[in-house]
Amino acid sequence: MSKDGELYGEGRLEALLGKAADTGLSPEPLVKVVRADVASFAQGTEQSDDSTILSLKVESCAE
Repeated sequence: MSKDGELYGEGRLEALLGKAADTGLSPEPLVKVVRADVASFAQGTEQSDDSTILSLKVESCAE
């Protein structure tokens, strides 16, 4: 939540992930990008809920 009471929201996350997809980040750096963006959005506002982030790398398998 921001200082103005605005939620981070799915749209903001989808936009961030869309930009990050073009960079080819692996899971760990991608989580760092998301956490940094959420922290920037919150601007130090204490959060009233927890957050869970799961990032997976999917590799195709040859059949």
